[in-house]
Amino acid sequence: MRTIVAFDDSGSPGISTPSNWLADNRKSYVATILLPEQVQQLTDIMLAGVELIRKTWGIEEFHLTDIMNGKGQWSVMPQEDRFATFEVMCDVFSSHYIPCVSQTWDKSFYERNGIDPNSIGELEHLDKLNFEHVAFYLTLIKSLTYIADNGLAGDIDFYCDEGIRNAGSSLKFSFLTQFTPRDFIQFEESKSNIYLQIADFAAYCFNKSQMLAVKKNKTEADWKILNCIDKSGFDFLDTIQVSANKEQIDADLYDYVLWQNHQEVHRK
Repeated sequence: MRTIVAFDDSGSPGISTPSNWLADNRKSYVATILLPEQVQQLTDIMLAGVELIRKTWGIEEFHLTDIMNGKGQWSVMPQEDRFATFEVMCDVFSSHYIPCVSQTWDKSFYERNGIDPNSIGELEHLDKLNFEHVAFYLTLIKSLTYIADNGLAGDIDFYCDEGIRNAGSSLKFSFLTQFTPRDFIQFEESKSNIYLQIADFAAYCFNKSQMLAVKKNKTEADWKILNCIDKSGFDFLDTIQVSANKEQIDADLYDYVLWQNHQEVHRK
């Protein structure tokens, strides 16, 4: 039985927020870890879903940003049907446990974390001065920590959506052989890889949760999206859960929680 780790990136370039922690040039990577006992079932579910959407609407890929915004192939589907698709997918994933790890980074994070990038070691085929590369590398390390801590070393496939490398290429890391015989991460287009479509879903949920948490004057649709995300099967292990009334969830609370967590991490 194999484990699959699928990476996708997210962010909101050019969109400012009231938060001091969500820079408009940040880059987040999310690693979605599909556990061995669930891979086959999730594979079957995704293949059946993609085939149904293709036959009904001529759409070939679950790409959540396009689904929610009616972009690309999803422009042919009415808004209520697109939102219903999102709800159904959240409901499907809710019957599974899908752990996710993430890392957000931007240019200011080096100074904020007291890091001189020139003083750290090389990132093996990546550029330590490129904050997108740093976000990906740290997410990879977090995924390997989860694999080690949960006894998942063995048969593991690593996939990443094209971006820092072109589709069809791979990126080798020598330390991967401590966990699996394969020493590379394969880069592919998400439309040709259902596991990357699951990672895309998780990355969208991660970023959307951030953006809606700090948004002023949230609408009922916003709360509905947050409720769907909360009930989905994605467990974002790096995030902090807080209990608060709707009126209390804003940029000030978000920033305070992140600042507190930042202080705690750096005291260790």
